[in-house]
Amino acid sequence: MLAHAASQDVDDYLIAGDLVGGPEGDAVVERLEPYRHNTIKGNNEEYLIDFHHDAVTAAQRESQQWAFSRACHARSEGKVLDTLAALPPRVTCQAEGSTAVCMVHGSTRSSSEPLGPELDTGRLEQVLEEISESVLICGHTHQSWTFRGDAGLALNPGSVGGACNDDNRAQYAILQWEDGNWHVEHHAVAYDLTLVTRLYVDTGFVEEAGPMARAQLEGIHYADLTMGDLVHHARNLAAAAGKEASPIVADDIWEQAVDTFSWKMPPPV
Repeated sequence: MLAHAASQDVDDYLIAGDLVGGPEGDAVVERLEPYRHNTIKGNNEEYLIDFHHDAVTAAQRESQQWAFSRACHARSEGKVLDTLAALPPRVTCQAEGSTAVCMVHGSTRSSSEPLGPELDTGRLEQVLEEISESVLICGHTHQSWTFRGDAGLALNPGSVGGACNDDNRAQYAILQWEDGNWHVEHHAVAYDLTLVTRLYVDTGFVEEAGPMARAQLEGIHYADLTMGDLVHHARNLAAAAGKEASPIVADDIWEQAVDTFSWKMPPPV
């Protein structure tokens, strides 16, 4: 993606969060270090920061469902976690002669609130009205889109390493100021999915991080939200069993969910 963007003669990079959450999170953070001035934290960074600061629940420390986040945290060095903790949740920037741009991960309210024209155009308009900048950039959903409303322009550049829009290429967007307006151009770049699979398997990450790592790898290949679907399936099973509603299900329910989930790929070996 970086090589492709460099060929487009871009001036600078805006990184909208979710740098970590995989077998080589630290390497991603280090690779993007030159752009830290325009990088924000996403919900994936917040998970690791919470572990780093011991601000997690007993269920997050022990449940099978949260093995993925524990594995990501265990693979991260303290200096990288300190770097993530120092990232802001929001960045405003303005190129000379243009109007200002606001970047958040989810929304101005929360890094975990999804925004998108297919979800709720009214909510998008509300956020655009609330900010003073003329452009809103957000991530979180891993789906690329552009929205022009009465209050301004909003966009999601998509995901470089985990798109959820049925296109498994690395996706990003170029924002260009031209003729007194911002214009958006979306790009998608093919990359080596075989290498990705080897990184998950050969480094032991799938074994350490459990079924959520398998779900993430499948989601990368199919460009869908397999991780979210697995969690949703587990919660449905818990509800059917009369278990108390909770974001984190009991281990026996989690094991049942993994065994009965409609996997598209065999277990990686």
